[in-house]
Amino acid sequence: MRIGLVSDVHSNSPALESVFEELERLGVDRTLCAGDLLGYNAFPNKTLNQLIENNVTAIRGNHDEAIVTETPSNFNIPAKRAVDWTRRQLSDEEKQYLKDLPNKRRMSIDGKDVVVAHGSPTNPVNQYVFEEDVTPSALDHWFSSKPDIVVLGHIHRQFTKSINDVKVVNPGSVGQPRDGDSRSGFAVWNTEEGSIDLHRTEYNIDKAARRTRAVLPRELGDRLSEGL
Repeated sequence: MRIGLVSDVHSNSPALESVFEELERLGVDRTLCAGDLLGYNAFPNKTLNQLIENNVTAIRGNHDEAIVTETPSNFNIPAKRAVDWTRRQLSDEEKQYLKDLPNKRRMSIDGKDVVVAHGSPTNPVNQYVFEEDVTPSALDHWFSSKPDIVVLGHIHRQFTKSINDVKVVNPGSVGQPRDGDSRSGFAVWNTEEGSIDLHRTEYNIDKAARRTRAVLPRELGDRLSEGL
């Protein structure tokens, strides 16, 4: 099987559309999302519809959590404004969809044990896990019984790392990359070969940025072309 891995879509429907086109071209069988479906950008309703229509198996990220609970005091001003604005755009049904998402999943896919968390497996909503944080001792802390693959999000940066037969991957951000590359990030896991390939794809940044600037702080639209 080929499994699409995405994260941090952040209400960027034009970016998600391009990623889905690439995933279809690459022949994926299903897609997992490591959280932060919404926030930051200006297409929350369409983004949710795209994820649902494509049968994406998702979890809740910290921005999703903020939208359906309350805006955290530690969010910066643009993030707070985006969360508050997004909350007002959602129907009760859409809010319930976010509320019903778990903050972590552990499942079997093609005989492989898979964990999906936005932050870390022990702090699934809020902890930042960078590539250098993935160590044998971290895996020992996270798991008493180790899975085959761990899918993380939250940092908006891509990496894949293998430690003692455990593969840890962050597919990067679909909707707001922060590694200097403005293209959407995603990954494809081949369960038979055991390979994980990181991908980037271009999308209509001008369309996303123009709409975001119209309703949200200008810097949120501006940063899309900078990949920061």
